Amino acid sequence: MPGRELPKTKTSGALIQCLATGKWEAKPTCALTNCGQPAATVANGKIAASTTTFGSSATVTCSSKFKGGGSFNCGAYGQWASAPACTRTCPPGTLTKADKWCVDCLG
Repeated sequence: MPGRELPKTKTSGALIQCLATGKWEAKPTCALTNCGQPAATVANGKIAASTTTFGSSATVTCSSKFKGGGSFNCGAYGQWASAPACTRTCPPGTLTKADKWCVDCLG
């Protein structure tokens, strides 16, 4: 079932195994798929995730003078969706709403 998986056992480190006795190594249970901490990095931003299982969301917070960010989710197959980017609020060579020319937005 997407978003759920059989947990690994403590003894073998593999999925639950059928023993030579004909019995299962442990009682099977399903657990939410875990994406782990987001491995992505976002230029000019930080990523935070308090939980890392299926359906959880992580948040990108952009640095000062950058816009964008937002949240992205842990998917059913243990992979995070793409993290949103942070972009300059006034890229050099563009005009602001007040018709001012942007030269150095970071200075």
